[in-house]
Amino acid sequence: MRDETVTISTLDKAIAGALDEYNADVQSKIRTLVENAMRKLVRITKATAPRRTGKYAKSISSKVSADTPSNYAKMWYVRGDRAMLTHLLNDGHAKVNGGRVPGTHFLDYAKKQVIEEYLEAVKEALSGG
Repeated sequence: MRDETVTISTLDKAIAGALDEYNADVQSKIRTLVENAMRKLVRITKATAPRRTGKYAKSISSKVSADTPSNYAKMWYVRGDRAMLTHLLNDGHAKVNGGRVPGTHFLDYAKKQVIEEYLEAVKEALSGG
């Protein structure tokens, strides 16, 4: 906080300056939280993904999907031709000769774990922690 005298005529500038400082601090914290959460999601899903050959798990990655001063987002995805398997492995699928292969829900479990921790960290960051 600055140690300046604020008058009625400069109050709007002082408030705007304080809000800009708060916004920059929060944006920096959120960017770090997004990076950490995505790194953890990728690590967990690579460890818990179904393995026959291991190629699917090796293809799990993330990338930046939005990067502006007010919006930073990353996206979990599977590289290459293995991307179409995510839905089938997570949710299950029908067998060729009848019956059903149950889904492993590996992505659902990982998302639930990471999102809960991420939201708690965001609440703390917004409250000034």
